[in-house]
Amino acid sequence: MNQHTIRVLNIYHPGRGGLEKLSYLLSFELRKHFDVQSISADNSLFEIWKYVNQSDVVLIHRGKILYKLLPFILLRKPKFIFIHHFMAKAKKKDPYHRFIYSRVSAIIALSKRIAEQIKENWQVDASKVFVLYPGIDIEKFFRSENQRVQVRRKYSIADKEIVLGTVGRICQEKNQKLLLESVKLSGKDFTCFIVGPVQENKYLESLKVTSEKLHIRTIFVPEFVDNVGSIFNAIDFLVITSKNEPFGLVGLESMACSTPVLAPDNSGIAEVISDNEDSFIYHNNSAKSLSSIIRNLAESSQVDILSMSKKAREKVEKNFTLSKYAEKLKDIIYGVLR
Repeated sequence: MNQHTIRVLNIYHPGRGGLEKLSYLLSFELRKHFDVQSISADNSLFEIWKYVNQSDVVLIHRGKILYKLLPFILLRKPKFIFIHHFMAKAKKKDPYHRFIYSRVSAIIALSKRIAEQIKENWQVDASKVFVLYPGIDIEKFFRSENQRVQVRRKYSIADKEIVLGTVGRICQEKNQKLLLESVKLSGKDFTCFIVGPVQENKYLESLKVTSEKLHIRTIFVPEFVDNVGSIFNAIDFLVITSKNEPFGLVGLESMACSTPVLAPDNSGIAEVISDNEDSFIYHNNSAKSLSSIIRNLAESSQVDILSMSKKAREKVEKNFTLSKYAEKLKDIIYGVLR
């Protein structure tokens, strides 16, 4: 079968989050290899069924869509590939899930940790589970001194001021308070930059209170920033503070902008970071561990930081582009069609 006659349907999930964008952008890269159609999971069941019926392979990014496709799953036609973007801590060994997963041709996890959770908590054939780290658009995320100057000027940040930033929904799940507590514990005079749409207003207010109480200069941008690459360029280090981060796509985006990352050791991105070389890894939800790294940052030479920044960009260019992600997925698609 000629590769461009293989019909692939990508049922993406609309949204502004990193992994939602990944599920959407994937279609454009896969069109280099296959005849690809894409449809939003929010479309009517009739529309989705129509496209599924015309496809050889269907990519699914959320488990809840599986039950809507039950007639096709029963027939094992077309082939279904489930790209799982989240943790897999819940037990799914009941007859329904056992049957559904037996009919799926491949399950793709964003990290080794998630893959192990799937094998442990779901009733699946381990040979069907693959680890495929996500990729990003490096044409969109790149180093820009111009963006750095503009954003810093907008928020009155001095050129030499060291800024630690978080980017993501403002809510308890994202745990931004950990950054404020860690900066205070470090004893260093760093500025914090907290960016992202507000999911919990009470939590935002508690962050502001904590910032004032701890006397930490904190800039809040409580909204979705379309050109988030400009934020990565404006800060000196991105800090991922989530207690349970499936991967942390913002980390790759930040590294592509030559901005190193401080990531918790239980996050997916920690599996691809070279600690103390292109970014840093700290103990999950530990202000003591994170503050130790922050304290060391203040004592790092500019030469060391520049070297780390260069290595961060190089790693993403070499291993984590959207095109490389699509290439590896292409091999899995060929595998399920054999």
